[in-house]
Amino acid sequence: TSRKLPQNLKTQENFDCLLELEKLRLQQAEQAVYEAFNDEHLQNAIAILREDENISWRILEPCV
Repeated sequence: TSRKLPQNLKTQENFDCLLELEKLRLQQAEQAVYEAFNDEHLQNAIAILREDENISWRILEPCV
């Protein structure tokens, strides 16, 4: 099943590249969360990440 390209992407190759980048960012975010925080501090970390304008919570939320 083919997904419709957003208007700002001219080729399927560009779209596929962005999907792969998003997947990589998710994997990196997940690893960073696991490495940085133990279970005791995870709730505090989540609260901080939700408020950080420089981190996309949409990327991090599925990781935790």
